[in-house]
Amino acid sequence: MSLFVVLPVDDRIVPVCLELMQRYNLLPNDALIIATAKLHGIDTIASFDADFLPACEGERIQLIREITDVA
Repeated sequence: MSLFVVLPVDDRIVPVCLELMQRYNLLPNDALIIATAKLHGIDTIASFDADFLPACEGERIQLIREITDVA
């Protein structure tokens, strides 16, 4: 677990989450992941969840869904 970093969450996340939920019809937990990535400058996430596809594309976040997506 020492390879992982827990990112802080503050009050900035709420409006970003709400906007993402509305814009991309995301569930709150998915919106929280995308909002955290945006606020921390993370440009790539990995998930098998297809719900991330439109949000990642719209927010210019690379979505890795399989090993061939890694360039």
